[in-house]
Amino acid sequence: MHYIGDKFLNTMLLILFLFVSLLFLFSGGGIVSAETVEVTGHHISRESLLERGELTAEIDIENLTEDDREIWLGYSLFDPRGEWHDIEPGKIKIRANSGKTVEIAEEIFPGAEILAGEYLFVAAAWDEHPEDGGIRLSDMRKREKITAEDGDRVRERDKGEDEDLGLKFSGHEFLKAGHRLGRGWLNPENVKLENQRLKISSPADSLQGGEVRTEDYFSYGSYSVKLKSDYAPGSFSAFFLYEDVDYKNDEIDIEIYNDGSRQIDFVTFVEGEKTNHEKAELPFDPASDFHEYRIVYLPDRINFYVEDELMASFDSDLPDDEMRIMANHWWPNWLEAERKQPASEIYIKQLDFQELRER
Repeated sequence: MHYIGDKFLNTMLLILFLFVSLLFLFSGGGIVSAETVEVTGHHISRESLLERGELTAEIDIENLTEDDREIWLGYSLFDPRGEWHDIEPGKIKIRANSGKTVEIAEEIFPGAEILAGEYLFVAAAWDEHPEDGGIRLSDMRKREKITAEDGDRVRERDKGEDEDLGLKFSGHEFLKAGHRLGRGWLNPENVKLENQRLKISSPADSLQGGEVRTEDYFSYGSYSVKLKSDYAPGSFSAFFLYEDVDYKNDEIDIEIYNDGSRQIDFVTFVEGEKTNHEKAELPFDPASDFHEYRIVYLPDRINFYVEDELMASFDSDLPDDEMRIMANHWWPNWLEAERKQPASEIYIKQLDFQELRER
């Protein structure tokens, strides 16, 4: 009886200890910390942008950890032409459990006119410089619309204006991207043409990627690519159509998971909002060889094919704008990824477009 009583008493004490521990844990008792630095606000001067082409902003950051931190704070602007303008990230020191406001000012459009349209402003905190493989800790986004009535320097966008060309492949002129995306940096140096094949690389231990897009815009038709992915868990190999005119873009995506799972996503966006999504499993290893992936973009339907087999089809909430042909290798925030990664490359050896002709 004493044995049973002691055992019962010990059990009750253990339950009481667990209860008190949980009560302390969820009451903010200090055992759990957010362990991050957050961007909590940013304020933009429209006057500076409109009058001088200068991006002036105040960024509020907060250190939610118990330790003093050094972080990299960056700022980017996405303009109506589909171009990113990046302010070089700077190192910021912030004390434990405290906040700080950082002021930035840099000419983005020196001596140039301002394009009318919607602008996206992004403030982001990184644990290291993004070009060195830094991981994004937090960001905050703000949209501002600028019209021709806002000032004398503002003009309407001309969709056909010239841009510098990056490379030519499969008969199309391509541009190399150079901006942040997901966990890392899309570096133009990671895109090369080798032996008539397009190579998009992610250097070791960097979480960098690369991206290309056509100079021209395309409408309804059949788009295909012969692509070989790589094993790089936490990253995507993607072939997609993207309106690329402001932040509320139409988009049609094929996204291959580079984690050996053979998973693939088929997605559409309308004005920046996801409208269709279907996940499937490929019958082969996409990193073992080149395989053909195809988007058939029609006014009333979008079909996705892999090696001529229909994998997904959507017939509602469809994009209807002209878009650029794009491909990339990148590291999205919502997939788990270790910074220590071997180098990886995806290869494209053929890209075709056949316009839909009305009968």
